[in-house]
Amino acid sequence: MNSDRTLQDQITEYRAQFEKSMASIAAYQNKAQIEVTEIRTLHKEIADQQKKTDKQLKKAHRDFNSKWGRLVESLVSGKLVELLRERGIDDVTRTQPRQNVSYPRGDDTRKYKEFDIAVANGAR
Repeated sequence: MNSDRTLQDQITEYRAQFEKSMASIAAYQNKAQIEVTEIRTLHKEIADQQKKTDKQLKKAHRDFNSKWGRLVESLVSGKLVELLRERGIDDVTRTQPRQNVSYPRGDDTRKYKEFDIAVANGAR
């Protein structure tokens, strides 16, 4: 009978340890779930901020390119023909700012490029 009581005590002790372990596991799971939720929230915030930053960079790039093109045009537009002639390029007849030029691609489509200044030579 005494050994039955000892066995019962051991079972009770093991059950208490098991329940304590299960409670500890549940607490870790709860903490992990909270951390996962926080990480997802941070990830979404970072993604939103990245989208805003990308938009700002694209706008800054467009603004820079536009201003750079205008600067180049203003630096050379009025004097380009004269400057080229001074360097021995005599058949230049005119310059034109901001020219969009199309040219064929290999797949039967056309590609367009903008040039800040185009120079015409000869009678063309």
